[in-house]
Amino acid sequence: MKTKLVAVVSGVIFLGIVLMGCGTTQSRIVVWEKNKEKLSIQAVGNTGNFSTEIVLYVNGQEVAKGATTTFSSTANLSGMYKNIKIDADCKSVAVGNLLHRECTVYADSEKVADLSF
Repeated sequence: MKTKLVAVVSGVIFLGIVLMGCGTTQSRIVVWEKNKEKLSIQAVGNTGNFSTEIVLYVNGQEVAKGATTTFSSTANLSGMYKNIKIDADCKSVAVGNLLHRECTVYADSEKVADLSF
């Protein structure tokens, strides 16, 4: 009985440690205007144990997705919103002992936002 209890407690502790690194973060929303159309741009990061999936949204629509990982701290995202080409250069940056994500976003090759989350 004592062995089972130790195994269960060990499993719960391990699961807690694994899940500590998981979560969702999001950048502020940047509004940019092109040809009289307003674009609300935001990045969202879904962090797992070894990677962060980065999703770029324009006016609430997912336009690009990529990931930074333990082995690659940069990601280049690319997509389209209507007739506008959206690109983002993203990277992981250490802030203290936490990883922070930064994305520079371009619309039709024009820099429109620096997002961090």
